[in-house]
Amino acid sequence: MSIPAHLSDDRLIDLARGLLPPQAEPELLGHLESCPLCEDRFRRTCKEAEIGRLRRLRAPRQRSPWWIGAAAAAALIAAFVLLWDRSPAPSPSAYWFPLAIERVGLRTGESDPQAAAFEAAAEAYRRRDPERVVALLRGREIPEAHDPLKIVLASALVKTGEPAAARQILHRLRIETLPQPDRDRARWILYAALVAEGRNDEARALAGDLASRPGEFSEAARLLSARQGQGRPARTNPPQ
Repeated sequence: MSIPAHLSDDRLIDLARGLLPPQAEPELLGHLESCPLCEDRFRRTCKEAEIGRLRRLRAPRQRSPWWIGAAAAAALIAAFVLLWDRSPAPSPSAYWFPLAIERVGLRTGESDPQAAAFEAAAEAYRRRDPERVVALLRGREIPEAHDPLKIVLASALVKTGEPAAARQILHRLRIETLPQPDRDRARWILYAALVAEGRNDEARALAGDLASRPGEFSEAARLLSARQGQGRPARTNPPQ
């Protein structure tokens, strides 16, 4: 079967409802692994399907046999379980720190070469070009006013296969002094670096702490902690 650039809505709905032949699922799930856009659409499709099912159950109508609702719920759960087992979505190494130029005080057209380099690095990161980010920021003195760029550099170093350098930058940044949500975002990138280095005990402790508190990464950290607790390694993506 030839997979298009992006899966159609009908294809995603059929996959979420378990309507595809078993031999078709592996290739489609493989596409979801490599296409964040389709993966996000698939997760929304699953959520909408479950909401629709619950609404239908509450609607006054002739009751269907109990096994129809049970089969639909089982298919939906199976889709989520299968996607979680194969998907890189919770992987911290796949995470991109949300960065806006105004957050680091940069202005387009700045004549200062240092500021111009910072602006170019921020733009490269938003284009998902970690190699360019590293080339622009490595060895530069980044002032405290531009601390988000230090997180960006650490993220780029994880993605280009230099987790030890990323960890050192984040430790020097003193993550615990950062305001939220940057604090947890930097810790999530640190978790990715620790996993990539094989520092599993430190990574496990950090994931456990993130999972214990409400926040942007609590659910993903909980899932990763559960996976590690079952003796399965935390999955990380290759550098992107």
